[in-house]
Amino acid sequence: MYLFVLKDEKSGLTQTLPLNSDALKVSVGANHEQDYLISIGEIVNPGYAKCKTIAFSGWFPVTAQPRNIMDIWERHMKERKVLRLIIVGASLTGGDRFEINLPVVFDKLKFTEKGGEPGGIFYDVIFKEYRSFSLKVIK
Repeated sequence: MYLFVLKDEKSGLTQTLPLNSDALKVSVGANHEQDYLISIGEIVNPGYAKCKTIAFSGWFPVTAQPRNIMDIWERHMKERKVLRLIIVGASLTGGDRFEINLPVVFDKLKFTEKGGEPGGIFYDVIFKEYRSFSLKVIK
């Protein structure tokens, strides 16, 4: 059982997602450089870590006002808003507690209405980890 929370740290607004996802996908990668040398074959130069992606699906029942949530999420994406994604739950193996607590931006959104679920909205969402950066002026 997981708790999904989306928090706007600037405004202090917090949104708890009303229903759990049946699957949570976290992707971690790196930007390795690959080359091919005649005398050795393929070589790899280890690169830096890519930003994590977190994907899940779920649905909003009509009582959760899904149209309002869709509008808010689309606005966050258009405004390039950085949010904090918090996912907390028990480990599947019964060990340590599972937790994600990252600054993120919306990467992809998909909303679907299905027959037999009047007013409810099914969604697929992908978040991308946000890393702040600044440029240094060299004189």
